[in-house]
Formats: sequence, C-alpha cells, structure tokens
Amino acid sequence: MTNIRSPYAPGNRGQVSNDRRSALVDFDIRGDSDDAADKIDPVLATVERAQQAHPQLTIEEFGGASADKAINDQFGKTC
Repeated sequence: MTNIRSPYAPGNRGQVSNDRRSALVDFDIRGDSDDAADKIDPVLATVERAQQAHPQLTIEEFGGASADKAINDQFGKTC
C-alpha cells in the first residue's frame, strides 16, 4: 500500500462520519493500477488480521482492486 490517508490527519476530517462511529482509511495499491487486482491479497490479509485483532469493531475493505478480484474469483468457479 502507498499514499495511506488517515482519517485523523489534519485536512481529512471528511473521512470520519458525523456520529464518529465510522472512518475511512484511503490508500492506493503500489504500481500500475491495471495490476492492482493481482496485488490485493496482502491488503485483504492485513484487513482480516486487523478484524481478528479487534472483534468489537467492523473492519472492511472495498475498492476497485478487491472488486475486480472478487469478480474474477467468481468467474473462475465452475457452476
């Protein structure tokens, strides 16, 4: 990951919900965006580890690369 933008950094106030119960951590996948779906597994694993470490929270990830991977994984399955 690169260009990680914390919701608590100055200027990123819009990344925290008004009720302060949700926050967005924005980031980019390193390298060419066309290859991002092939590089998303370590990001998904990191999010999963964070979720396991903090079960009282809901920690999720969504973006173009993970959506592409999910679609590609579904098309790769046999019916």
